[in-house]
Amino acid sequence: FGCVLVADCILPKLYPMEPLVEAIDELMVEEGGVCLVSYEHRTWFEFDPRERFLELCEVKGLQAVRVPEQDMVEVAEDIIIWEVMRK
Repeated sequence: FGCVLVADCILPKLYPMEPLVEAIDELMVEEGGVCLVSYEHRTWFEFDPRERFLELCEVKGLQAVRVPEQDMVEVAEDIIIWEVMRK
């Protein structure tokens, strides 16, 4: 796919993140493809979900870059958007 959209899927209390990152990796087969991930921060006692997502992307050869707030129409303190690409 040229563009993969992921919204409200990082919920460590309910779902492990490894299958999500695996799916992103498998779907990003098109040269120059991008995945936009919307993440609402939720605390988790075992780890920081933001850091864990970035670590899992790194292992798969993916780079997740935070989209600057000035590029977004709406801004909320607890929601960030990552643009995920192949390195």
